[in-house]
Amino acid sequence: ELAKQQQPALVVSLEEEWGDWLVSQRQVDAAINHYIEAGASTKAIDAAMSARQWNKAEQLLDQASRGADNTFALPFYEKLAAHYA
Repeated sequence: ELAKQQQPALVVSLEEEWGDWLVSQRQVDAAINHYIEAGASTKAIDAAMSARQWNKAEQLLDQASRGADNTFALPFYEKLAAHYA
């Protein structure tokens, strides 16, 4: 918490880097929250889908697509639809 108050940009960067490292170590489940903390929505959604956490992926996708250009979300929605089909 102290680091977030003193150097928030550094914390965001470290969170995303740690998420990337976790994915490289095949610990995709653990990477999701780090990507969320970093504000890396696309990586968080992709990690949730890779970890087969479909409900979490859907929740993140809905949040990320609010008020945004939905074209980025289309491939994710297609993947979710294929899972639920």
